[in-house]
Amino acid sequence: MKVVAINSSPMMGKGSTALILKPFLEGMEKAGAEVQLFYTKKLDIRPCQGDFHCWTRHPGECFQTDDMRICGKLMCGFSPRPSLWTACRVP
Repeated sequence: MKVVAINSSPMMGKGSTALILKPFLEGMEKAGAEVQLFYTKKLDIRPCQGDFHCWTRHPGECFQTDDMRICGKLMCGFSPRPSLWTACRVP
């Protein structure tokens, strides 16, 4: 099983969110899950420009080259950008 955790606290690994999240992630790892933790403060994610480039010119492809490409692949089917919904191909 693969687990993607996203911590959006500005305190990253030192805040209350990390205090609550850490035992859950440790438990998942002990159960054999592959856990990846992302801090949004460290990611370069730009907002959607709304030009529908991803729907009309290149279906399923966002023109922006930011960290959402990495996150979108890991979170296939759960994305704030419509282009990543259409780009997801789960084997």
